[in-house]
Amino acid sequence: MVTKEYAIAAAEVNKVLSYLPNYEIEKIPESLREFLQKIENKNANVYIDPTIVSLHDQKVSPKAKEILAMIYTYYFASLEEITDLPHEMIEEAKEASKEIFGDKTQAEFAENVEKGDIEIAIMTKEPWYKRLFSWIKWKK
Repeated sequence: MVTKEYAIAAAEVNKVLSYLPNYEIEKIPESLREFLQKIENKNANVYIDPTIVSLHDQKVSPKAKEILAMIYTYYFASLEEITDLPHEMIEEAKEASKEIFGDKTQAEFAENVEKGDIEIAIMTKEPWYKRLFSWIKWKK
């Protein structure tokens, strides 16, 4: 299930990526780009100030920062740069990757996006009791 938080984060990520040159965007797997476009909240009021260089100073959600950390770490950074990245950024990248891709390979993820099966592509971090209550409500 795609949460509201992810829909807004996807809109923010897509806005940030819109400022990058095409040769950089092409480093990101097409399936991930398509996924972010499919789940984004088209009505989200996203403003990115291109004069602010630091992502941490932009007014984007923590979830968007995690996704951007993942994109940077996995698709843009060289091996030398990865060793110099702050530990927190690496952990954010791992967390976003786990939430988006789950246990899927890149091919399985791309296949899910192509089929429009995006509900299983995101794992929610809801506590077990909320999932249980949702399941009970659904069963009634």
